[in-house]
Amino acid sequence: MSCDYGDDTWSGDASIVGYSVTDIQSSDGDLSSFTVALNADPGTTEVVGYPDDQCLIYAALPSSLTSSFDITPPADSSGLDYEYAYDIWLTTAADATNANWNNDLELMIWTYVNGQVPAGSVATTLSDGAQVWVDGNNTTGTVSVVLPQNETIGTVNIASIISQLTALGYISTTDNGILDVGYGIEAPYGGGRTFAVNGFSVTTG
Repeated sequence: MSCDYGDDTWSGDASIVGYSVTDIQSSDGDLSSFTVALNADPGTTEVVGYPDDQCLIYAALPSSLTSSFDITPPADSSGLDYEYAYDIWLTTAADATNANWNNDLELMIWTYVNGQVPAGSVATTLSDGAQVWVDGNNTTGTVSVVLPQNETIGTVNIASIISQLTALGYISTTDNGILDVGYGIEAPYGGGRTFAVNGFSVTTG
């Protein structure tokens, strides 16, 4: 599945907190990648951007949905505040096929964390030890799954995570469609250091 890189700086507060994204390299396609330098004023805690590779799907949830990632965080992360994470948007199958982004649920899967804490509070722990954080309701809120340990390379079974969360009630059964799968970096304070996604891919079946 082809994925495209974007800076994805959305907040008007970016200039207020000195947030900047310096693109070093990016490559789109079935195996995408990017490297950026991220900075902000020291002490910034607000997330104002998410440089990421995004794969638009616009379909009913497939029976199989997996993704692989390979990253290189900054060699020295002391004092920094960031995480590498998936950002996945779920809605009804009808709205997904019509590319309707209204009334959707945000599912994040955090694969590497340094100093960041998800929104909301811990609701449960999955069988593999991953913590589930919930902020808001199960149709338009945010559900964040934090892997039990930091990973720089791996494969995530997104379909299995969605199935488990639906069975537990943290995702509504009506959210049977998917808009996209993104993978990138939220860094309130990146210290001007380099963050790399060496390779990212999404496979459906």
